[in-house]
Amino acid sequence: GLKGLQIEQHAHEVMAYCAQLQKDFGRFKEDFDLVGTHLGRANSSFGKAEKRLDKFELKLDQAADSRELDSAGDVVAELPRAADAA
Repeated sequence: GLKGLQIEQHAHEVMAYCAQLQKDFGRFKEDFDLVGTHLGRANSSFGKAEKRLDKFELKLDQAADSRELDSAGDVVAELPRAADAA
């Protein structure tokens, strides 16, 4: 009767609500996956930049210490300058 019709109508409303939730979740998951991709790429780029920074720092240190000294402090050899290497 009337009670059964109300239950059926309510069941349809619940099903429609669940379908909307599933759709919303799908959109959220796409956004979440995209953010994860961007974070992964950013992390990779950071790692590469960090390695380049370390190499650059080493070159700066070598330029600052342009002479190699022995244990007595006497000059053994001079490192090549950028102008000499070109």
